[in-house]
Amino acid sequence: YSQTEKLLAFNAKETAKSRGETVTKIDSKYINVKAKGDFVKAFRNVTGETWFSIPGGYIANFLLNGIDYRIAYNDKGKWQYNQLIYSEENLQFRVRDMVKSQYYDFDIEVCTEYQIRDLPIYMLTLKNPKTLSKLKIIINNGEIEIPANI
Repeated sequence: YSQTEKLLAFNAKETAKSRGETVTKIDSKYINVKAKGDFVKAFRNVTGETWFSIPGGYIANFLLNGIDYRIAYNDKGKWQYNQLIYSEENLQFRVRDMVKSQYYDFDIEVCTEYQIRDLPIYMLTLKNPKTLSKLKIIINNGEIEIPANI
């Protein structure tokens, strides 16, 4: 495996473990035909994606332009969501501006974007370099929330 493949496999497994799921890397020939067809249609220019089996479905994982993509399908091949993980420089300006206007002393460390339906949901990890404190926020429908237990 290449370094990138190892990193993608590690990231996908860590995400699944945090949800209490088991993840197994599988060959794309074992993927539900509907899921594979949807993936190819949605991501025409992507090749070399890594597929994982999770309870109840599949995840396709790949890197593109510095963004770690995880595309989830259920076991019948129906698309469930996209999860994009990236750094501050890939965050949309309007979202970054909203966060920085309220948390100007914090750096945006990690951005996780969930594309579920029409509006994306952002989970951001912020870090204050002066105090070394971290803060997780969620942006849903243009509103910033600070979750109680993330």
